[in-house]
Amino acid sequence: MQHSRDLAKGVEKLLRQLAILDVRIRRSHDVLYAAFVQQQCRYDVMFALELDAETYYTVAHQLLVLLTNLLPRSEAKKLRREPLYKTIAVIRNHLVRHAYGGKPDNDPRGGFVLIGRIGIMLKGGNVHPSGERRDPGFYPNREALLAVLKKYRIEAFAPLPPQLSVSSHPAT
Repeated sequence: MQHSRDLAKGVEKLLRQLAILDVRIRRSHDVLYAAFVQQQCRYDVMFALELDAETYYTVAHQLLVLLTNLLPRSEAKKLRREPLYKTIAVIRNHLVRHAYGGKPDNDPRGGFVLIGRIGIMLKGGNVHPSGERRDPGFYPNREALLAVLKKYRIEAFAPLPPQLSVSSHPAT
């Protein structure tokens, strides 16, 4: 019983961290879009946005893994088969820079593109050999993540922070 309470506290912590990063990413997107319109470059915001996005996907991945540990086995199995679960895992494992270069495809340079209503895409979405983008973009991923969290009743373990209920698409 104590173990389940500890895991639920972990869910609450990760949800709060996700909410903080979500707000920062959306604000950075707005600042960069405004700077682009005015033909300005904001490296400080660009670097912060990339770091926040990488951290967002790391936290989202941790949250999904933790949720699989809290759900009944059959529900956890369904969650792991969700396309969003796989997308977040691919982004976290292949597109996020890792502190140590132990992975053969680890690229310390990182990089991203920012597309209006799609948002930040790490490493330009990193096109898979099949031609499919590995990262559909922050805003589609955000919507899909929230839908999956609701589908698997995340609020049974911790309340969803109000910042995550805000409409995600920028006015671009």
